Amino acid sequence: MIILLRSDDLNPDPRVEKYVNFYKEKALEYLLIGWNRSEDIKPQREDALFFEKKAGYGKGARNIVNLILWNWYLLKILLKRREDYQLIHACDFDTMLPTVFMKLFWGKKVVFDVFDWYTDSRQIGNKIVKKVLKTVEQWVTKKSDFIIICEEERIVQLPKDVDVNKVHVHRNLPDNMIEVDKSANMDEKKRDSYVLSYVGVFDSGRGLKELLEAVSHNKQVVLHMAGFGRLTNIVQNYAAKYDNIKYHGAVKHDQAMALMGSSDIIVGMYYTINRNHILAAPNKYYEALFLGKPLLTNVGTIVGDRTLKYQTGYAIEEGKEAILKFMADITEDKNRILGRNAKDLFEKKFRNSSADFLNNEYLLFVHSLL
Repeated sequence: MIILLRSDDLNPDPRVEKYVNFYKEKALEYLLIGWNRSEDIKPQREDALFFEKKAGYGKGARNIVNLILWNWYLLKILLKRREDYQLIHACDFDTMLPTVFMKLFWGKKVVFDVFDWYTDSRQIGNKIVKKVLKTVEQWVTKKSDFIIICEEERIVQLPKDVDVNKVHVHRNLPDNMIEVDKSANMDEKKRDSYVLSYVGVFDSGRGLKELLEAVSHNKQVVLHMAGFGRLTNIVQNYAAKYDNIKYHGAVKHDQAMALMGSSDIIVGMYYTINRNHILAAPNKYYEALFLGKPLLTNVGTIVGDRTLKYQTGYAIEEGKEAILKFMADITEDKNRILGRNAKDLFEKKFRNSSADFLNNEYLLFVHSLL
């Protein structure tokens, strides 16, 4: 059996679902362990166990007690079921300490799937605490048997003395690549307006406040937003106040794809105040390519560099003024060209990338254990 650990409610988690679909396809026995942070919603999954403890996202030190309790919960489950599994697939650092414990004392094999490098993706003000966390993060990385990163460029975040033969790339490609209806945009689309969509975490450092403010001053742009996070109240307030801003709440992956597919431009900005954003490898980048939609992002990141290199969208400076200038310069012809470039790049370079990794490198490692 494979046990996969992820510190969210798995509803939805596209990267995790990609593994789940693969396990089912290959008839591999598996169990998910997630963290339900909401008291209002109880996840309904027969293939998962959940740590039931209310907690927010992105709260840093204020979440330390919850993180300790989460790791204690994982350790108890892993110990209790230690005869049932051979492999632990741990997603991110906040699942790795109990995982490495099981490797050191019970000989379990470990996949470390680095969705985000912990000490680069969080604002840790105390330098001593950050140094300690980074040392531990590097240690558990080196103890892993199989390391997965999202892009080749992210290898610079790994310890310099890590065994590169253990490092593999699994891109954040959309798993369920079903064509969506893009023949018509949203109902309120007008001939002289453009529809933007953002689907994801409502967090700082993604230009969302600036985007909302800019759109509120431009009635020729309609913005659809779906997701959740610390800025949810701000998004809801703008949607209540302005007719051209629509809030959809949290949506499932197929709904997210339909929402993005029926827009003119997909928003995916990653401001460089967060070092991890410079090396961001978001689902949205590949989803935009797959859907044949231009991506609005910012310069100074991998995503921005690729967007400019392959001419698949708009890479602008950070801030409200840059967004306002971008909106003033949108043309239907340019959108069409950029969208076509995006689709061509996906078909030529990325369509089979995820399947190739899962069916070769990952499956070979799994079969060596089971």
